[in-house]
Amino acid sequence: MKLTAITFLLILSTAGKLYAQPLAGHWTSADGTRVYHIYSVEAEMQAVLENSVRVTDKSGSIILTAVEKKNNRRYKGFIHSVDGEMLTTVIIKFNTDDQLTLKLRRFIFPVRIKWYRVKES
Repeated sequence: MKLTAITFLLILSTAGKLYAQPLAGHWTSADGTRVYHIYSVEAEMQAVLENSVRVTDKSGSIILTAVEKKNNRRYKGFIHSVDGEMLTTVIIKFNTDDQLTLKLRRFIFPVRIKWYRVKES
């Protein structure tokens, strides 16, 4: 019985590690007009706006800061507006391996934003 319990726990811990997805990489907005680059900075992650077709956007703008892993599929940090004037807490969750949902509040309104992983060639 002890061996079965230990085996079960070992399988669960391995499965969790295999299911964990790296947040780092290139992501695009749902409408495809922006490309973000998420990368590690010491023990945290941050993101910059790498490319945008929107005239008012400025490439290189910091978008995410102080992003920390909470579990295999969830991160928490801060999201900045492209103009840098607004900052709010964001929860980032993997929906699939290639899709994120960013949950935040704009003023008193809850907002969900989808990002999609850019396939690297």
